[in-house]
Amino acid sequence: MRQIALRDHYLGTIDQTGVHIQLYAASNIQAEVNGHPIGLRIDIDYPWDGKVLVRVEETPVGEWTLSLRIPKWCTQFDLRVNGEFAAIDRVDRYAVLRRAWHAGDGVGLNLSMPVRGCVALERGPLVYCFEGIDQP
Repeated sequence: MRQIALRDHYLGTIDQTGVHIQLYAASNIQAEVNGHPIGLRIDIDYPWDGKVLVRVEETPVGEWTLSLRIPKWCTQFDLRVNGEFAAIDRVDRYAVLRRAWHAGDGVGLNLSMPVRGCVALERGPLVYCFEGIDQP
């Protein structure tokens, strides 16, 4: 597996099956799978919001896999392709979509981010801590 880097941080990996997104950051990804270019654009307001939009900008003819990591803290999510609920395979902590993609296809991943915790509040990957000294 080859890693996809953005400013020295690894966003994902590629292998002969496709692209696997590990971390969510607003970015443009240019990758090559089996000698064919793939271009993706990721738009998010993560970690403040659990909505992730992956737009296919360049794709080869034929099927390839887009895998999206579902963080361990996320207990519920929904996934849509071009606005329609998508049938996915769930492999470990990944939602896996294998299909023939077209330029302009959009994948919307909505990670549920309910507040959890009793001493600290957690929302998605963020932890908000409160101390008695600064709270009424």
